[in-house]
Amino acid sequence: MLNSIVKQEFPLNKVELIIVDDGSKDNTLKIVQEFLKENSERFYRVELIVHDKNYGVSKARNDGIKTSRGRYILILDHDVILSRETIRSLLEYLERTPQKIAAVKPLLINEEGSFLSRWAEQILSNRLVKTNDITACALVRREVIEEIGYYDETLGPPYTIYEDIEYGARALSKGYEIHVLGWLKIRHLTRYKKVRRDTLHHSNFLTRLRTILRSLASSSYRYALRKYLSSAPLSYKFRWGLYSIISPVLIISLITFIFGTNIPLITLLILVFILYLDVLKQYWNPKIPHISLAYSSIALAWRIIRGTTLLIPLKTWHSK
Repeated sequence: MLNSIVKQEFPLNKVELIIVDDGSKDNTLKIVQEFLKENSERFYRVELIVHDKNYGVSKARNDGIKTSRGRYILILDHDVILSRETIRSLLEYLERTPQKIAAVKPLLINEEGSFLSRWAEQILSNRLVKTNDITACALVRREVIEEIGYYDETLGPPYTIYEDIEYGARALSKGYEIHVLGWLKIRHLTRYKKVRRDTLHHSNFLTRLRTILRSLASSSYRYALRKYLSSAPLSYKFRWGLYSIISPVLIISLITFIFGTNIPLITLLILVFILYLDVLKQYWNPKIPHISLAYSSIALAWRIIRGTTLLIPLKTWHSK
């Protein structure tokens, strides 16, 4: 990642480089220090922040943001390899678009991604699309950060998830948009996901399914999902309310049907179809309709499953 920064087709003497080491236990800090020794003079300003322990990705990002001074802030994760034109292209886009565009991102290509991530990449490729997260590699206007605040430090690895979409939800709730430039592609190194997949590969399907469902029912997951929805626009809250009721309504409808009560399922099916069209609108690409249809079906099913977890009471939970 560091080497891809110095290779940018952009004057580095206009860039302040702020690196946050979040309590790494390997040789990361040594690599960073050697890099700065060789390249720090290329940048307008350099800062290295070293945490005494792993406080989580949200605090690391927040500390970097608070130390920065620039008009635009690039949120950049360690597992991202920039293309040479990344910074220039993102900056040029924000400078020529309305202020309502809070942030802009390139399209991340996952090197070890699943077939679903490959489908998503094909759907988004070479298109300008709206998204709901600010993460990995996102150029953000400083005035947006001043308005919506910093990342929620109770969210994000290694404690929970959804710090990225919760942060994006706050921007969307203020009327902003977040864009993805589907023609600007960068590499996303996801080897840790491959390790997890290899581990699960040796277990049977039911074991894998049980592991996934157990994680969805965990307090940390439900806490993160509720936090996200509390920040989301009203339209998002409404959709997720519908997602959450579909499963119990379907079960009740089937039970009453079995016992002879005349409660047709057609109303529920119509609701599911309307929600499917809503998801399809988000992922529709006329060049690959079969992939868009299949991906939207899986996305809707996944949202319904996650939405059902909102019905589980959440006791007090702390991430740290």
